[in-house]
Amino acid sequence: MQEKQIYGATFSEIGQHSPIADIKKGVQVLKDLDADTIVSVGGGSPIDASKLILHFLKEERGGPILTHVAIPTTLSAAEYTVSGVMSYPSQVLNGVPGWCGLQG
Repeated sequence: MQEKQIYGATFSEIGQHSPIADIKKGVQVLKDLDADTIVSVGGGSPIDASKLILHFLKEERGGPILTHVAIPTTLSAAEYTVSGVMSYPSQVLNGVPGWCGLQG
């Protein structure tokens, strides 16, 4: 992969119900790495968080959405919906309806 200049990194700081603070950290890590793809592995929280990271990055930068590859390890519905759920410190769950990086 190095011959083709393909590199990877790991961000595993997403807590249960995708806390907004963790999503903001993920956006910063994605920007710092200048990554062009997210691969999420796990249940609803990592998959929803990845969609939301891409959503907030697109809101900030504009342009095309980056590629998201979801590898679900549980059945949570996050792997086939276009919305994402995040939580705030008050533990109120909030969703971003509609398109969050998935293409139909």
